[in-house]
Amino acid sequence: MPKMQNGNPVLTFEQILREAATPPSTLPTWQWIEQNVYLDPTMSDFSGKVRFDFFPAAKIFFNHLDNPRTRKATVMKCSQSGFTENAIMFLLRRVKESPVTTMWVGANAQKTEEDAKKRIWPAIENCPAVTELSPPPEDRERWTKRLIMFDSMNLMVRGSESRMALQGDPAGLIICDERREWKPGRIHLLRKRTRSKIHPLEISIGAAGKKGDELHADWMEGSQTFVHFTCTQCQHSQPWRFGQDETTLYPSARAKGGVVWETNDITKPNGVWNYDEVKKATRYECENCGHRFHNSEKLALLKTSHPFHRNPSALPHLFSLQVPAMVLPFTETTWGDIAVEFLKANDAKKHGDIEPMIAFVTETLGEPWELRNEKQTERELLDRCGDYQFGEMWTDPANAKLPEPNTVLILTVDRQLLHVVFVIRQWRKNGESRLVTCGVKPSMDEIRELQLQMSIKNKCVWADDGGTLAAEFRQNCLRYGWNVLKGEDFEHFTVQDKEQEKSYRQGWRATEFDPGIGTTQQGRATMTCYLWSNPWFKDKLYNIFMTGKGPLWQLPKDVPPAYVKEIMGNEWREKTRNDGRIEGYWHESAADHFADCELEQLVVADIAGITRVLPRA
Repeated sequence: MPKMQNGNPVLTFEQILREAATPPSTLPTWQWIEQNVYLDPTMSDFSGKVRFDFFPAAKIFFNHLDNPRTRKATVMKCSQSGFTENAIMFLLRRVKESPVTTMWVGANAQKTEEDAKKRIWPAIENCPAVTELSPPPEDRERWTKRLIMFDSMNLMVRGSESRMALQGDPAGLIICDERREWKPGRIHLLRKRTRSKIHPLEISIGAAGKKGDELHADWMEGSQTFVHFTCTQCQHSQPWRFGQDETTLYPSARAKGGVVWETNDITKPNGVWNYDEVKKATRYECENCGHRFHNSEKLALLKTSHPFHRNPSALPHLFSLQVPAMVLPFTETTWGDIAVEFLKANDAKKHGDIEPMIAFVTETLGEPWELRNEKQTERELLDRCGDYQFGEMWTDPANAKLPEPNTVLILTVDRQLLHVVFVIRQWRKNGESRLVTCGVKPSMDEIRELQLQMSIKNKCVWADDGGTLAAEFRQNCLRYGWNVLKGEDFEHFTVQDKEQEKSYRQGWRATEFDPGIGTTQQGRATMTCYLWSNPWFKDKLYNIFMTGKGPLWQLPKDVPPAYVKEIMGNEWREKTRNDGRIEGYWHESAADHFADCELEQLVVADIAGITRVLPRA
């Protein structure tokens, strides 16, 4: 163990001479990695020596990191692209040949420490060039779950959620993983760690998020590098782009090109997609000559890949790269698999579930999600009213006095200071629904009477926890068996899937809280409360359901004017932040209590799986 001074290793004279006699390798980083890095089976589905023959995005990434002028590299990517491993392998070379105090930062400290144990530590142990500079894992003073004190440098592992963890010692290299999941502003706090360094380097990696978020803003500031390929038929250079419609990254539509498939009686018999046949029929079309390539030709096209910098006026030290799943050679990223994922997501969207489409755009295409606001006018909304009267339900064809079988009445409540606003909507299992009745009651007691009068089950009554008299309200909910909701301004909630070892986003999450019942001796009671994202469900209400792009969402032809006025009480606006980013947000332009009740209806339908479960696998 070397001597330590101020927390840093002090090399012996012999070590200094040995290091001085070994000049740094002049190989490009990707070639150095191919010669020195071995993949452990626990790190990757691949094992043995690394090869980049069919990973053009990785080569582009490493080549720009080799540029001594690069100060910030931002990668906006699809999921499972291997770029976290790329960052780990780049770190290995820095440890060996260009050591500098480094901080590896993930979204969450606990998960980042787990990832380090499963991915970074094995990578170090399987790289002989770095192992000789590493302390033995049993040396608990120099090798902990949050710090490795190499002979040449220190590596710190942190989570972005703690402001304290991002402050302190300076770092010459910061590697920011899972940037999409970071809290706003954390990256600016971390960047202060590099101010005292002469040639600092920041590497940010993350799956694409929402248009205008901090990751997207950093990417826009950089070179905006896309991976292009050359058509082997017409020699036209073009991006690996999924479709032909305009998107956030591709603001202009095109006449042809991308992942295409035939729609006929074989791929879509009786109006239902046959996914196996779609996979067989899918091709990649050249946007210039229209030639359609089979997936078996993908590797040949990948070999022609090259960088294209859309933003040549960017400062030379700012590099940014976009990585879609189309440039990956994995068996799960064939053009047929990508086409089927899109069709499933589009099918789910028609049933009111936009999460699969968000995941497809951000985690497969590697593009920021933008749900362009298409809020309707009152006239357009009224023109879409159903042919039924206020108070009418879908009824059982065999008995008009009973509701239609396999439907459920859901009552949602928005409490105000002097009254209670409510909405009752009837839901079918396929996501279709109709407004049955709505109105105002003086108190929760009258809501209870209404529930019993309409034979609505206790578990189908959902009320918002906001407002005054929260303890009394929670106690009533506990007594009657009602459910509690609580709206939040969070963009989304991140949920960990431990079985698949990945995280995903959704519009709500369950939590436990104290309703204020019980004593110390008896034990305190607990209740489940469902937190829900206000902007998430406003996107769904105003852009999917009210526009008719989702399942049937009916209003009666004599819908009360007060309801219409309040359901239109939200509008989409944009503002320019201090850093120049344009940020969209929902603005309450008028009283919107009925709108809140309808948002709660969507939350309940999502929790119940009515608008969340795909109609078929």
